[in-house]
Amino acid sequence: MTKEPMVVILGAGRPFAGTEPSALSQASGDRRVLDWIIDAFENALDSCEFHFVGGYRIDEIIEEYPEIHFSRNKDWETSGTVASLFTAPLTTDRPIYVCYADTIFEPDIVNMLNTASDTTIAVDKSWRSRYESRSEESIKRAEKIQLDDTSILDAGSELAVENTDAEFTGIIRFSPDAIKRTKSLWEARTIDHEANLPTLIRALTATNNSVKAVDIEDRW
Repeated sequence: MTKEPMVVILGAGRPFAGTEPSALSQASGDRRVLDWIIDAFENALDSCEFHFVGGYRIDEIIEEYPEIHFSRNKDWETSGTVASLFTAPLTTDRPIYVCYADTIFEPDIVNMLNTASDTTIAVDKSWRSRYESRSEESIKRAEKIQLDDTSILDAGSELAVENTDAEFTGIIRFSPDAIKRTKSLWEARTIDHEANLPTLIRALTATNNSVKAVDIEDRW
């Protein structure tokens, strides 16, 4: 029998701006970013287990959210998001959702990820024009995706802007089989402690794992 899904929230790094952990930033009124993330999954799923991976000022987040599970990436200053992912207790008997701790999205995004693919990632195809004030540097730094319809061809921040079709929004659903493949890649050191999620997406695509994209448009 498949267990309830796990939701892994990756929030180990420093925020891009300011000093407060991204998860604790005020998003609307007295609601923090992490409140919105938790609500999105609770509204979309019958039940789930939340697991937050922290590093930077993690004790403050633990104090504010004692009802969820935590793990600590001790090497958060030098490691990538994949290393943070593997500090969570990943099991291969249930689906696992992964998201960044600084991204707010609507609950129906979670349902959109429930496809037949082993790995389904949420992307925004209108990313270049989504925000009018977005700087050129921000666009270059974005985690970009190259697509063939809904199939992933490549992923990474280093991809040329003109050769990419979408931005990775930081939200993924892994099937149990995809988690097995991910663990194999990690154990074989095909991906290392500096790898980020686009690197993992690229590696899974290379193994012929079924990796698909869904366009969430402006729902994030």
